[in-house]
Parts: sequence; C-alpha cells; structure tokens
Amino acid sequence: MSPRRVPPILVLLLAVLAVHSGGVRLAPPEPARGFVYDDEAVILLNRESLLDPSTAWRSVVEPSLFNGEKGNPMFRPVAHASHVMDAAISGWGEGGPPVRTWRLTNLLLHAAASAVLFLLLRRVLRALAPPGEGGAPGAASGPDLAALLGALWFGLQPVNAEVVLYVTARSESLAALFFLLALLAHHAAHEEGRTGRGRALLVAASVLAALLSHGSKETGILLPAVAAALEVLGRAGPEGAAERARRASLRILPLAGAGVLYALARAAAMPPSRFEGPVLGGLLLGAAGFAALARAGAARPAVWKAAGGVALAGACGVLGWLLLSAGSDPGVDPFVGGGRSAAAHLLTQARVAAACGLLLLFPVDLAPDHGVRVATALDAPTLAALLLLAGAAALAIRAALRGSRAVPLAALWSAAAAAPSFLVPLNVVMNEHRLYLPATGLALGAGLLLQRAVAAGGERRRAAAGAAVAAVFCAFALVDGDRARTWSDPGRLWEEATRTSPSSWRSHLHDGVQRLRTALATKAEGEASGDPVGRSLGTRSGRDQMEQALASCRAAQEIHPRSFETRLNLAFLHLERARAGEGPGAAADFREAIRWFTLAEESSPGSFRALYNRATAMAEAGMVPEATAEFERLSKDPSRTALYAWPLADLYRRAGRWEDALRQLDRAEEVSPGDAGVAALKRGEVLAQAGRFEEGKAAIRGAARLLPPGDPRPRIFMARLLEASGSPEDVRTARALR
Repeated sequence: MSPRRVPPILVLLLAVLAVHSGGVRLAPPEPARGFVYDDEAVILLNRESLLDPSTAWRSVVEPSLFNGEKGNPMFRPVAHASHVMDAAISGWGEGGPPVRTWRLTNLLLHAAASAVLFLLLRRVLRALAPPGEGGAPGAASGPDLAALLGALWFGLQPVNAEVVLYVTARSESLAALFFLLALLAHHAAHEEGRTGRGRALLVAASVLAALLSHGSKETGILLPAVAAALEVLGRAGPEGAAERARRASLRILPLAGAGVLYALARAAAMPPSRFEGPVLGGLLLGAAGFAALARAGAARPAVWKAAGGVALAGACGVLGWLLLSAGSDPGVDPFVGGGRSAAAHLLTQARVAAACGLLLLFPVDLAPDHGVRVATALDAPTLAALLLLAGAAALAIRAALRGSRAVPLAALWSAAAAAPSFLVPLNVVMNEHRLYLPATGLALGAGLLLQRAVAAGGERRRAAAGAAVAAVFCAFALVDGDRARTWSDPGRLWEEATRTSPSSWRSHLHDGVQRLRTALATKAEGEASGDPVGRSLGTRSGRDQMEQALASCRAAQEIHPRSFETRLNLAFLHLERARAGEGPGAAADFREAIRWFTLAEESSPGSFRALYNRATAMAEAGMVPEATAEFERLSKDPSRTALYAWPLADLYRRAGRWEDALRQLDRAEEVSPGDAGVAALKRGEVLAQAGRFEEGKAAIRGAARLLPPGDPRPRIFMARLLEASGSPEDVRTARALR
C-alpha cells in the first residue's frame, strides 16, 4: 500500500497506541502496585463491589458502590461498570488486582477518543473550508490534514497521558469519548439532505451517547452548548447568525433533554452538594435561556444586539465585583478551599485556568497534583492570570469579528467543556486529567495552526515547518515515555512529584505514605530472612525509609498544617516506629502517635480512623484502662459492633476480666459468623489464662475444625495452653506440637 493511501485514522491510532504503550508495558506486575491516589479508594478498597457483576447496573441507584470509602458516593455508573469489567478480566489476587489490564483499557479508551475526535474535526473543518477545499474521502486536503494534526496533538499531548496511567482518570476519557460520539452523531444527523429514519436514528444515538457521557463523569453537562456552537459556527451555508442560532435552539433540544434526565437521575440517587446543584442547575438554565433568546433573535435582530450589550455589561460587572471583593478572607483554607467565598473561588480558578493553558502549550513539570493556593486577594499572579485570560478572549472575539468561525468555535467548545470543573468548587484545586475534555476543543485550534504552519510559504519552508511539527510530536512522545517510566514505580512517581510540584502538600504526603509502605515491606522481608545479616540489613533499611517518610510527611504538614490525612499518617508513622523500637524511644513514639491521632480527630471530628487507631495505640502502649474506656465509648456505635469487639476482648483479657472478654468474643462471632474459627482460638486463649484448661482445649479443637486444613494457629495456641497448664504430660505434648 502506498503511504499516500494509508488512512489517516490508522496513522493516528498506531501513533497513539505506540506512544502510550509504555504505560501498559511498564506497569508493575505485582498485585495492587500501580494503583495510586484515588485508585486506592475506588478500586483497592472496593473489592466486594467490583467483584459483584450486579453492581454494574445497581450503581445507577446506589452511588456509594463507586467508592470503597464510606460516606463518599459518586454518581458515575458507566465508569463503575468499566471497573467491574476490568475486575472480571484481570482477576483479583490476595494482594489485589494487577494494574496492567486496567491501564490497557485506559489506553484503548484514549485511542478511541482520539479517533472519534479526528472524525468530528474532519467533518467540521470540511464544512468550514472554502468552496473547492473541502476535500474528498482519502484526499490529503487541508481540512483533513488539520483534523489529523489536531487529533495527533490531542492523542500525544503529555498532559493527557494521565488518563492512560492513572486508572481512576478513565472517568475523563470515558466521558470525553461519549461526548465526542454524541457531537459526531448530532452533527451527522442534521447534514443537508438527511431526513426521515436515518436522522431519527442518529438523533437517538446522540442522546444515548450523551447519557453515557454524563454517567461517566459530570464534566460533559454542557454538551448541548457545544452542540449549539457547532450548529452556529460549524455548518456550511449562507444563513445569518440569528437564523443559525434559532435552528440550533431547536436541534439541541434532545441533548438538553438528556442533560435534564441525567440531572434528575442523579438528584434521585444522591442529593446535590452545596455548590454542585446550584452550579449545574444554573448551567442548564443558561442553556435554556440561550434557546429562548435564539428564537427571539431570529425574528428581531435587535434582540441579539441587546443581548450582546447585556452580556458585555454583565462581564464587566463580574470583573468589577471581583476587583472590589478581593481582599483578606480569614476563613478560607488556602490549600483545599474550605470556607472560600465566591470571589476567592473565581480568582483562584482564573489562576488555575491560566496555568492549565500554559501547561498544554509547554507540558513540563507534570505531576499528579499541583500545589495551587486559594487566592484570597488580588495579588500580582492572579492579576496576570486575569489579563492573560482576557487577552485570549479578546483574540477569539477579534477573530469572530473578522469572519472566522473556527477560532471562536474552538474557544467556546473548550470553555464549555472546562466550565463545570472550574465553576464547581472542588477540594483538589488543580489536576491534569481535568484538562482532557477541554483539550478536545483546543485540538481544533491546534490542528489549524499546525496545518497552516506546514502549508505556508514555498517548498523549503513547508519542509522546514513539517520537520518542526514532527519534532514537536517526537518531543511529546519522549515526554510520554518518561511519564510511563515514572508511573511504573509509585515511589518514583511521588518522589518526582515533590520536585516538580514542591508546593503540593499532597505530593509530599503521598511520598511519605509510599516510603512507609516500602519501609514495612523491607522490614518484613528482613524479618522473614533466615540470615541474621539479612534481618539486620532489612531492619536498618526499613528504619532509614521510615525516617525519610517522616521527613516527607512533616514537609506536607508544614505546607498545610491542618490536613487530616497528613496528621493521620504522621500518627501511623510514629505508631510503626514504636512497634519497631524498644525502650524510651518506643514510649515516646507511642505518645506522639496518640497526639497526632488526637489532632487528626480535631481536623475531622468523629473520624472513625482517628479514634479507632488512637485507642489501638493506647492499647499497644500499655495504657489498658484508657484504651478500654475509649473502645467502650466507641462500641456504642452499632454499625461496627464486631470491629470493636475484638480489641475489647483482648483488653478485658489483659485486665483479667475473663467473662467480659468471652462475651465480646461471642458478640464478634454472632455479628461475623465467618470469623468463628478465630473467635474460638481467642476463646481458648482467654480460658487458658483464666485457668480453665479443659474448656480452653475444647475451644481450640473446635477452632481446628472451623479453620482451613493446614492452618498452624490451632497447633500453636494448643501448645501455649498445654505449657501454661504446668502438667508434665501437657508440657511433653506441647514440646511435640512445637
């Protein structure tokens, strides 16, 4: 096959799959490694839900199934169904699932989104091309080349690599894939000459794709606005803007209806948050207002002029309000935005939007989390960001006034795609994967710019421009490969993140947590070694890693002093150091662990993780009365009866309260029958310490029948009991058992 006859879409798919294949090829083979950030809650802690195929459809009415962390529901049934599918394909070992299958799904979704984007851009650019330049199928025309270059820019863009490497970020690529399919079907449905059944099928397909997009992630809620922009700016024909707007207002009604249906389903499944409901509702009302305005403007062009004046006055009013409202905001949390005012939020998002734009132009210093402080005043960086955004808007308006359709279309498309993520206040102020959907609109402008660069001037200049464009894509490929290598090792990922984004407290925190895991694994390997030297080296290396983990968590705490997660992990670090140490040092670490657990509970009042682990630290520190009182208070929560019964049974045993300990074990077995074998072992231990040896023997024999064959614990517990009895015959039997 001649190179000129190779289908452009095949070139695109091969390029995207080849460049991003490292994310799959270099994925850690060990179970559970490679799942980072929100993957831990959505996947690793969500085993029960993901291994139950029925949750794929039940998540429509039970949004809590999406997340393994209780109290954090998300209405993303389509994304959850894809996780269920991957869990069934990859399997789930004792340590968790292998990440490779999940990343392969992410890669295929990204390649599919890039291909659909190419088809959509080609259709739109052919319609916008001057007569005679629309291109025929298979021709290397200007519109086709621009579409290919734009899709390549999107597919190879290093910022978008995160949707391949970060499993949970597939919500973005899924939402974008169906978003683009909905636009493609919508655009094709209303082509000139298409009527009847074919149009109806395409409209139905666009509505279905829209619902799937919304069910993947909420970011595509302004799909009708992008469809309207395509109708007004992305169609060939002599009609005026008012007539195009009137036509658009009618054609987007099915997509708007899909948005309303999604919003109702979401509201029925989970109540809207403080900000999300009003913002999404306002966006839908704005779309309806545009439709009404378009119909009125078609009959009376003066309506459009008046609307434009009102919009300009409103924009100036909002800018003036921001300038006047900017000032000290003492209640704001500068790192996650808790308590921020509307003005502080918009000022912050202006700075984030400018940073995101620069990141797409120059994809350097990439990281899973970018440390952006909430803007509580109109400082120099915020003012510069506002001026930069105003300049970009002015350029788009200038292009529109000069008759360009592509530039304002790209601007409106990317702005509408970005609006939900930027207008709804989120705890994480800036993430790279949120740029995925807005980048589909920017790909239109990128494709046109690259195509014009290649086509400008004489043959030599075109060759040089083509080489420059190829160099850009090669640079993208090199950065993508480096990102794949970085994400292949969670330790390397977070260590690099602390360098590229040093102001991000989350990067320092995750680096500390990863180092703690490495320390515990190294220590366990050393202890399992039969070689005394190996044990010593493993323990020493584990201690070094733990010290580095403490340093990282302290750095996170210095940046964000009141972070619950940082305080909690500092407590865990001191607790692990106390478990590994001896003497006064261990006692000091126990005290520090208890202090940090207390501080964590202050950041998140009533936190189960903080309270439970503080009581556990008290128990391990030998503070039996204090730990007993704490667990007795916590056990009044009926939802976790079995969880508190185990430590209470152990504490009562240590205090010599035998009957209380036995009652707690009975309660644990009653609530959790699957743990009857373990309860029987513990019961034997309590009875042995109470001097009731015959009853203890019977309990341990019962445990041996309940536990799996070959489990060594009944033999070990029986040996301890026989030795404790003091009978010469029992002692001889105990020696034989050991």
